[in-house]
Amino acid sequence: MIDSQLLLADLKKQLKLLTADLRVRAEGRSLPWAQQLRVQHSEAMAAGRTAMPWTAFRDGEVDQAAVAWLIAGAFLRFC
Repeated sequence: MIDSQLLLADLKKQLKLLTADLRVRAEGRSLPWAQQLRVQHSEAMAAGRTAMPWTAFRDGEVDQAAVAWLIAGAFLRFC
């Protein structure tokens, strides 16, 4: 039986770690993902789709990526 409260607490801890790691990686210039994020931000700024500074844009993308990783991992674990 799965203890959902314990699972949620563990996933919250993992989310903090994963978010911090992805934020550092997003600042690296050598990773393709980081380069792609910068291009997306530049294109969105040029097209007028965002007025967010880089750090706010990056944090939003990092948060989405971290949650997606956790959800995918949990899904695969329970399959």
